[in-house]
Amino acid sequence: PVGGTESIKLDIRVIATTNRDIEEFVRQGNFRQDLYYRLNVISLRLPSLCDRPTDIPLLARHFLSKYLREGRPAECFGGEIDDFLMAHSWPGNVRELENVIERACLLARQSEIQSRDLHLRQCDDFAPTDERLAGSAPGDSGSGAGFFGKTLEEMERKMILATLDRTGGNRTKTAEMLGVSVRTIRNKLNQYDLAESASGL
Repeated sequence: PVGGTESIKLDIRVIATTNRDIEEFVRQGNFRQDLYYRLNVISLRLPSLCDRPTDIPLLARHFLSKYLREGRPAECFGGEIDDFLMAHSWPGNVRELENVIERACLLARQSEIQSRDLHLRQCDDFAPTDERLAGSAPGDSGSGAGFFGKTLEEMERKMILATLDRTGGNRTKTAEMLGVSVRTIRNKLNQYDLAESASGL
């Protein structure tokens, strides 16, 4: 303690988190190398929500149970909620998801929380029309429409291309919006043989 004369033994663990490429920060001189090596005993990578979309419905239901309150109309999710949640890019990751579910619990006016109660910007883009539920949409060129009825790999591919299209092909901005590293975007484009086509966006 400040002003104390006796040493006090502590048993503590330091957990440091970041959403940046910390090794690149060290190379650029933006983060102290000695501090990095002191902290980097056991390194864990927690993928962003867009990298693990199957976790989204589970987390959403956890937050739903957390924020349900007696006297509020909301009791459960409507049938299309999972599709809407999994189609969102979640740049704010789990914290954004929690806030969205809490807001929906507060604003819903019926027992089932509907997509409109989520107030996500993408909701209008993914309205469950018959064509999209069938897995296709008019003019769908693989840049974001038609998520419904697709595999997770197809959804991921479409989400990356849609975000690249919105950012004018800027991979750094795309990575920031999707909450992943630029390296992840590059690897995914190579994995899906999209590197050349994406460069022309």
